[in-house]
Amino acid sequence: MSDSRPSTSVLAWMIPALLASLVVFAAYLVTHPYPAAGGGLYLAMADAVRTHGYQLPARIPRYTTNGIPFAYPPLMFYVAAFARDFLDSGPLTLTRFLPGLVTIASVVPVYFLGRELFDGHTDRNRRAALAAFVVAVSPAVFKWHLSAGGIVRAPAFLFTTTGLYAGMRLFREKRLRWAVAGATLFGLTILTHPSYPVFFATSYLVFFVVLDRSIAGLYRGMFVAAGGLLLAFPWWWQVIGVHGLDVFTRTAGSRLGIGQGLFWFPSKFLYATRTRFLAIWHVFTLVGIVTLTVRKRYFLPAWFATTVVVFPKPRFLMLVGAFVVSSVIFDWLPRVQRSMASSSRSATVGSRRLPFVLLLILLSYGVVTGGLFAANYEPVPTRPLHQLQQDPLPSYIDDDDMAAMQWVRERTPPDATVLVAGDAAEWFPVFAHRTVVASPWGAEWLPPDRRERQVSLYRESSTCASATCIERVLTKDDVSPDYVYLTREGSRSWIARETVTPTQWAELLRRLNGSSGTSVVFRNPDVAIVRVGEKEKTGS
Repeated sequence: MSDSRPSTSVLAWMIPALLASLVVFAAYLVTHPYPAAGGGLYLAMADAVRTHGYQLPARIPRYTTNGIPFAYPPLMFYVAAFARDFLDSGPLTLTRFLPGLVTIASVVPVYFLGRELFDGHTDRNRRAALAAFVVAVSPAVFKWHLSAGGIVRAPAFLFTTTGLYAGMRLFREKRLRWAVAGATLFGLTILTHPSYPVFFATSYLVFFVVLDRSIAGLYRGMFVAAGGLLLAFPWWWQVIGVHGLDVFTRTAGSRLGIGQGLFWFPSKFLYATRTRFLAIWHVFTLVGIVTLTVRKRYFLPAWFATTVVVFPKPRFLMLVGAFVVSSVIFDWLPRVQRSMASSSRSATVGSRRLPFVLLLILLSYGVVTGGLFAANYEPVPTRPLHQLQQDPLPSYIDDDDMAAMQWVRERTPPDATVLVAGDAAEWFPVFAHRTVVASPWGAEWLPPDRRERQVSLYRESSTCASATCIERVLTKDDVSPDYVYLTREGSRSWIARETVTPTQWAELLRRLNGSSGTSVVFRNPDVAIVRVGEKEKTGS
């Protein structure tokens, strides 16, 4: 039966994906009293905007001893600054709730994009609804948007998906209004996050090649690109004037990895060590790409392959993959139904119900596994403390970190510098109001030698599990913090370190208390702060 009835039923088709996204977000909120991953640097940028009277600051203080250049797209920092000033939103509230709400909203443009992609199919609403559902429950997508950094990434994803919908309409209908909409959304994406514009522009190139390929179509695409850059002009022109053009070129080379897709793809998409569940959407995507290619339906395979080559972030690959999954499933289910009906006349009722049952099982699996992933569910017995503990959506701080950072803020001089050995380094300047000497977050905007120095120092200190290791780091050139911040649980991010046992923790602190001019000045069950050197520090 056709589902191409207009638009009275459009909202109804979106409900499953919206509910699924809400379930995932609720599972995340219930299990994360502190936001997942890092968002402190983004909040520090928002605070810098506030401090400078909503003007672009030149540098962000406290992340490294010299600070880092403010060259990041600033749109959401202005939004966060406004929320902090006029809505009285605290840092934790903002980074826990805003990303999830925007992530849920992103389901809507994904659905409408699906309607355009599947235009010509009598069941295009069903196909678009399933694609939106897959995006809503796919860990590859939502893990980057629900976490604290989602205050920037989730809006960028919303602008991107909406812009892709405008692009489909532009290259099909060739109307100026869609070019204006595309240019506006491209500009907003540029002003939000440095990665998403790459996928945005790559997708438009694919749309042009597949849907238009005319000189007029090329001009329309150029209008979108030029319009977006013009909208972002006040930001990038000021940054170039202060920091030079190389602040963008060196960051693109070190962080974005544009053009390295063939090397990244196996580890980024073909397998993933933290999914904890069968990556069924990835499997369906790869099978679907092969199936569509064999059938000479090249649009989605071309879009996916181009993304692999140019910029294979899993969140972008799985956005394209969601449409692949929906396409092959709705091609396959009718054939199953016809096969059953032809095999037995008595199975007519069952053959009608089987596709529905199979689809219901698939949707249930998606909601359950997506929710469990968001909740950091461990499907095997709890691991011993000495083993690595890396959750798919780890919180970089907890109650012990907050207590320790409050002590630092109240009991150390304002100019104190701290080597934070672990993930709390990303949040430390926001809550402790002190400078961290090692921060890979934001280091992509530094010159290459300083960037590598920051990453190396953070990596070395974060993997230390003994006093000897900490002492060795402190003896390196240019490392002279006033304090060292240690955590028993180690790192929960991309730098893995084993959690030490209580006995090892006690021995580490005993060795550091009084040896080599260090002394333990604060400790709680999972955090210790060590003063370096003999000079006495006074509270602020």
